[in-house]
Amino acid sequence: REETMGDKNVSAIRLILGLIVLFELVYCFWWMPIDNMKALIVEEQACVARVFGDDDTNVIYERADNIYRALVIDSGLRKALVEKKIREDAFLARQQVYAQQRGNATLHYFYLMIARLSHLITWLPFFAVLLTLAVLDGLYMREIKKTNFDWVSPVRARYFSRMTNFAFLLLFMDIASPFGFSVYIIPAICLSAVLFISLTTRNIQKRI
Repeated sequence: REETMGDKNVSAIRLILGLIVLFELVYCFWWMPIDNMKALIVEEQACVARVFGDDDTNVIYERADNIYRALVIDSGLRKALVEKKIREDAFLARQQVYAQQRGNATLHYFYLMIARLSHLITWLPFFAVLLTLAVLDGLYMREIKKTNFDWVSPVRARYFSRMTNFAFLLLFMDIASPFGFSVYIIPAICLSAVLFISLTTRNIQKRI
């Protein structure tokens, strides 16, 4: 019964987090003013520069520019969304102008997420090493528990696995956030996920 209640709580948390992500996406696609997006892009770039310096910041945003160019400009997506000729009919013209404004805002939001993902890519080599060490540590601790008959908890393994999933969902929420992106959120969430993965591995059942 307790396990069933725990599963319901986990499902409820996932639903809430999923609704928050949905709200972020809908708000940015349909309502967030484009000027706010432009200001947010400039503000985050300045924040990254203060922490990492100009050279690393240039690398991060050059990578973002290249990805954006390939996916949006070279693919023709920008031309299709914001560069169509406005029709002469007054009603249709108003609808088309609005659609192009939201299309332009969507492309800025898309660039905002690409820049954040580019920032994440910068951290990946470091966290790949940490993840490898965490998995090895968990496996070694599990082998030690096999020899000394120490206790492992499948319940802990399940919950730490869920916490890992929540950590990555929170990371995606921050990448999609219209309210600012902290340069410290990526290492904080990834370090937490690495710890949860190690604890999950330690508590895998001994007989599998």
